[in-house]
Amino acid sequence: MPGITSTKNIFDINIPFQNKMGSGMLPENIKGPAVTLSAIKISSPFKVIGIEPSLPIKVGYMSRENIRITVEGPQMNYDGPIAIDFGNDTSDEVTLNISKYTLEFPGRKSDLENTAATIKIQKGQVFRKDVQFYKVGSYMSKVNSITINEPFELVSTQPAVPFVASTKDSFIVSVFIKAPEFNYSGDIKIGFS
Repeated sequence: MPGITSTKNIFDINIPFQNKMGSGMLPENIKGPAVTLSAIKISSPFKVIGIEPSLPIKVGYMSRENIRITVEGPQMNYDGPIAIDFGNDTSDEVTLNISKYTLEFPGRKSDLENTAATIKIQKGQVFRKDVQFYKVGSYMSKVNSITINEPFELVSTQPAVPFVASTKDSFIVSVFIKAPEFNYSGDIKIGFS
């Protein structure tokens, strides 16, 4: 955002907030989650004294909400940054402790190395995992369907099934996975058949 110059102790900051949660990772035909802004905080020595529209503010996926924050500044000159924190409702988050990703294809199974991760994500949010199909399949293998273990839900894949692994050097499959509504610890198994 551009810098702000104000000679008054109380001033407004207008922010065009856009919900792009996961937009860089999702295919165009899948919508990401809505975001609920339940708190807006500002760094010291500033103080929030008004927010329009009033909180909580729910912003749909790829939607924009113009937010006006009325700020009380310090009683002295100030030259420096203002940090604004848009808190969302953390009760809508789950923690995924993924120990590993496993790929399965008839007669073959492979645990992907270095895939253990802990992810904090919104309930039901879609996330993307790119996998090298040749860990279990081979050149010109045909895949008619892809499955994923519960409590996860397979939303989409790129390329879409059915497909043939038609490149010799590498064949990456992007798997779009819907997170569960509760915390999870364990493996994620992606089955090709």
